Amino acid sequence: MEFDVVSCLTDKNESGAAVVVHQCREQLMPRRGMVKQLTNNMYPCQNVFGEASTNEDVYAACGRPLLELASSGGVATCFMYGQTGSGKTHTMTSIQRAVAEEIFTKA
Repeated sequence: MEFDVVSCLTDKNESGAAVVVHQCREQLMPRRGMVKQLTNNMYPCQNVFGEASTNEDVYAACGRPLLELASSGGVATCFMYGQTGSGKTHTMTSIQRAVAEEIFTKA
């Protein structure tokens, strides 16, 4: 059986934005043998982007507000977390490019 290991819940849900990690495991039960169990762990997040999100979506929600904060004298940091090979470097490169373009078009 195949299933998604991670589900993204956007802030349109009552629980707010979150990532749900689904884990299938087997446990030895007396008189029943090996029993498969599916557990779900929810991790709340400020922003969650699913596989249909574009780099522009991520920049609008995360990059631009950080640029505005830094432009007004604040300190801004963008932290990306995800599985190896999921596209973090590609997305971060796009965010950096968009920030540079916006800085130099406003100057």
